[in-house]
Amino acid sequence: APELAEITTFNTVRFNDFSSADTPPATDMLSFSESKFLRMFNQNEQNASLWKINNRKHMMRIYPSGTRIHSSNFNPVLHWSQGCQMVALNYQTDDSEMAVNDGRFRENGGCGYVPKSLKSYPGKLNLKIKVLAGSCLPHPFGEPCGEVTSPYVILRLHDVRATAQKSEELLKIDERKTETIQDNGFCPQWPDTKAFSFEVENPGIAMLEFTALHHDEGFIDDKMCRTAIPVRCLRQGLRSVQFYDRNSQHGSFAFARLLVSVEIEQHIPWK
Repeated sequence: APELAEITTFNTVRFNDFSSADTPPATDMLSFSESKFLRMFNQNEQNASLWKINNRKHMMRIYPSGTRIHSSNFNPVLHWSQGCQMVALNYQTDDSEMAVNDGRFRENGGCGYVPKSLKSYPGKLNLKIKVLAGSCLPHPFGEPCGEVTSPYVILRLHDVRATAQKSEELLKIDERKTETIQDNGFCPQWPDTKAFSFEVENPGIAMLEFTALHHDEGFIDDKMCRTAIPVRCLRQGLRSVQFYDRNSQHGSFAFARLLVSVEIEQHIPWK
């Protein structure tokens, strides 16, 4: 309604083409489903750069497709890499994609807004992470009590490739896994674990996810807790990684942490 548009900051407008999308005022916002965004992205090679140019001046919102009847989520890293400012997810679903989203917006004190990075990265980044120990890892599903747990940790890098042209090639997920520590979720230690090496192609966008799971022999392993950290926020040395519950709060997870060693090597220029 025109009356509602007058008192709101951003007004959703219809997209026709990139030339006309660049002329409206900055308060006009484009809104796409994830599927429509990907179709347009894959139409030709120029669209990727046109998205970024448009999003320097205008807001863009991406929301889940209606086919996600189980309220699953898509990975927001791809859309962030194209400059999309508002990537809507199904907040009722506690999954890896939601953890990545929470980790990104925890970067600015959890205020709900994160400025785009002005720091330029000359190329790829070599990241080495060694999981040393854990502390007070919670029981699966946040239960206050239960069986003795046997934890292991999965490290997952969510990144965007620098040279890919298609959306299915652009998103890069790189995963590593520690060994299982039997019957010790209170203070597990991994003294013999080697450092995991990750090649980060887009350090300004990439996210590193930590997920602790309980190895349940003969059954599906249960998630204990998870968190995600922007790669650009990582610092070298021994670091304490804080876990969060499904509401992105400390809560009963206040003492649930990992002790990790972080090593960041120099950037490798893109070829």
